[in-house]
Order: sequence, then structure tokens, then C-alpha cells
Amino acid sequence: MKEVTDQLKLEVWNKGQIDPAYQENQVRKDACGAWILYDEYGNRESPFGWEIDHIYPESKLKGKKVPQDRIDNIDNLRPLNWSNNDSKSDDYPVYRAKVKADGDHNSNSERDLIVNNKVQTIINELFKDYNL
Repeated sequence: MKEVTDQLKLEVWNKGQIDPAYQENQVRKDACGAWILYDEYGNRESPFGWEIDHIYPESKLKGKKVPQDRIDNIDNLRPLNWSNNDSKSDDYPVYRAKVKADGDHNSNSERDLIVNNKVQTIINELFKDYNL
């Protein structure tokens, strides 16, 4: 991953799901439905910590000789609770999620999810020259 600037962090954060009950600049949900807190970026000690996920895994793209700037394109990035990012690993489009929101906290809820069709279409277009 290229350097994570404040601007990149904010762009990725803005792809999280807004819950109208909370301040959108501080609280969101990831693609798996887990709570994340903006100020907990990179904090694996927090149940609300989050990381920047490569939707189509970085390691697989590097194996296809995709340039890093293309790998790190905002269309291939999203915020994920660190626990969900860890369980997702290098899987795509079906992946394992570990936690989801339960009231005002996250609880264990292991399940398989799939990247939605709209995002898969965007990813396929982004990497069309690399035989995904």
C-alpha cells in the first residue's frame, strides 16, 4: 500500500456506511456491518479499529504485475473493521467476515459474504487489462 495520508484515510472512510444516529465523521459501519470509529484507524486493540482493505487483494494483483498506483486506486479500497479485514484475508469475491454491529457494540458473527455486483463490475473494469 502506498503511504496512507490523511486525505486517503478520509476518502476511504467516506466509503463506509453512515448511520443517521451517529456523527458520520466519527462513526460508520464497514461493508460487513461492523462498527468502526474514525479515531481508531489502525488500532487492533479496539473492537472499533479499522484498516484500509484492498477489495481485490493486493497480493493477488502484485502477482499479476499490476502497478501499485492501480492496486491502490480508491475504487479498490474500503474501510473494514480490522477483525473483518483479518478474516477476509486474500479472498475475493466471497470472503469470511468475523464481526458485525449488535446494538452499540460489535459481536462475533462469522459468516461468508460476497462483494456486491456493482463493486465487482467496478473492480473488473479497473483491472480489465490483467486477466482477473
